[in-house]
Amino acid sequence: MREPRSSISGRRIRVGNHRACAHRRRRPNGLRAIATRLASAAIGQRRSEAILVRAQAAYLAYLADGSRYRNLSFSSLGDFAEESLGMRSRTAYDRVSLHRLLSARPEAEQALLDGSLSVCQLFALRPVLAGTGQDAARWIEDARNQTVQEIRRRVRDARPDSETTPVDGCRVAFASPLEFTVAWKEMMDLACKVLGYNAPQYKCIEAILAESGRAGSGVAPEARARGEAPLPREAPPRRLIRPRHAALRRARETLVLVAEYQSTVADLIEEGTPRDAFDARDRLIQIDRLRAPQRVFFARLLSDLRDSQAVFWLGFRSMERFVEQSLGLSGRSARARMDESDLFSDSPELEDAYGRGEIGIAQAFMIRLLAQGRWTAKYIRRAREVTLRQLRREFAIQRMLSKSDRGLAAQFAGPFPHPGLDEALRNKLIGEHGWTETGIEQAMKEKRIPPLDSGASLDPAENPVAMARLELLSDLLTIAIWDEPPAPTDDLPRSMRQTSAMDRSVRISFWAPLGVAADFHAAVETIRKEVDPRLETWQAVALLFAPVYEEWTRRDPGRRPSREAILLRDSYLCQFPGCSRRSNLEAHHPNMRSHGGRDTADNMLTLCHTHHQDVIHAGYAWVSGRAPQSLSWRLGLRPNQPPLLELNGERYVRGR
Repeated sequence: MREPRSSISGRRIRVGNHRACAHRRRRPNGLRAIATRLASAAIGQRRSEAILVRAQAAYLAYLADGSRYRNLSFSSLGDFAEESLGMRSRTAYDRVSLHRLLSARPEAEQALLDGSLSVCQLFALRPVLAGTGQDAARWIEDARNQTVQEIRRRVRDARPDSETTPVDGCRVAFASPLEFTVAWKEMMDLACKVLGYNAPQYKCIEAILAESGRAGSGVAPEARARGEAPLPREAPPRRLIRPRHAALRRARETLVLVAEYQSTVADLIEEGTPRDAFDARDRLIQIDRLRAPQRVFFARLLSDLRDSQAVFWLGFRSMERFVEQSLGLSGRSARARMDESDLFSDSPELEDAYGRGEIGIAQAFMIRLLAQGRWTAKYIRRAREVTLRQLRREFAIQRMLSKSDRGLAAQFAGPFPHPGLDEALRNKLIGEHGWTETGIEQAMKEKRIPPLDSGASLDPAENPVAMARLELLSDLLTIAIWDEPPAPTDDLPRSMRQTSAMDRSVRISFWAPLGVAADFHAAVETIRKEVDPRLETWQAVALLFAPVYEEWTRRDPGRRPSREAILLRDSYLCQFPGCSRRSNLEAHHPNMRSHGGRDTADNMLTLCHTHHQDVIHAGYAWVSGRAPQSLSWRLGLRPNQPPLLELNGERYVRGR
């Protein structure tokens, strides 16, 4: 047999057709390098966000001090934050609390700005930092290497009797047919009227349980889940991780853009106290425009870490764990950031519009659910034209149509206005579901919805009556699509029956403290024992609502106030653009009685006390026209200067 030949040249040994390397140069691991750079860039983005959030908190606190936001024609800081900045009310008030905390604790401010602690970690430390203890520095130092959940647990153990200790709660959710969502919405609105303020849903449920005599019937189990996300699956072993080359290329591009952005953030933040409320607003809008690309880049970094599978190489089981442990964000914030990364990766058009500051994050999520790619540009244009409150109402109608009548949803696809939608809904009710024109008009009268004036605008953003009619007709259609479905008992009322043609794809959910959640589940189980064990959750809730609704809607005709007709017509909602208050409502005369105005329905509209007395009568805003169908608003009035905003109804005319 022939001996194999050996060759030392090139340090390679050849044996037949096989080759073996005697020496192999170690090449740098591309995935390892990218993973490290992406993680560092994400931490840098968190520091950039800290700079922006700190400045944002200072200006929001300036507007909150002395209620300066009223100079801008807003009744609350939360309304200003939602309409002007696209920020949730809760976030705005948290920013004010953050400013007060940082002003009292300079060491906490330094830890935030140098990236040692995140905003979520500081809020978890707030109960111990807000006091006058001398161990604040120790708490801050210990919190640097702890997750938000670990910090909260330590704070809770250290201050078991503190009033600021977070309340443990869980999310209550159940499936229901589409028809029941109408009853749920109406019951929550009625509970808010009874409670006298914009109560969260769990407060409404608590009030309903108390009215029905079922409060305190449940015992909250201590082992109940506290609303935390389930643990993700274990990460695959590193030997199974294969880098995705397209994702690596995109990650390198993101790193270049992020480096350029981070180098400019600190130089563009204005310093000093604002001159007035209008100057503070301008600075907040500037910061918001800087925050938009910051959040976009943050979302892209998270997407690149996930798509390239670099996060697994770093040793984390999931993106949520990486965000919680490396970036110091809470579980809720981690899930929100991941939702944003999915949002922007699915729609580059939305990413561009949000990055340019044209729309807010809440508007972006609504557009993604409705646009489905074809109508994105038109929905973005609509979002720029109308208030956030109006966009939410239009969104609710289209979501209702997409679930109840797909034919109409396809016929009237795209953003509002849809001139023929009112007539199409009427024809559908009359032609297919047995309604009559008289019955529809009677339903309109019961809701105090007047007929449309001839010549009035049919755009629901400009004409509240057109919007109210569309909402009622869509609700009637939702109720009318139900036939005689199988039910647990034959004695159930028609409003509780479900059609076999519709699936129960709607989920109703709300967060509640453990005690309220336990009472809710106990009430459902009690109703099942009293009526039928086969009742589903939504059916038991409907039976729970029935006597409470009857009691809360019962009125004494002899004590009915004269302004009730106006409040009913306006759905017990402040009509000021962007305001959503249902408490402390008053009737305002656009043409004031001191100028010859009369007490007629077209010269009266519903306003909350703040907008009525502290905004309009204080000279910060003006309304004219005929109520409720053709009202024009001028907001943010200033001497010798144009108003800040001008609107026709809920549509912006100038200043947006």
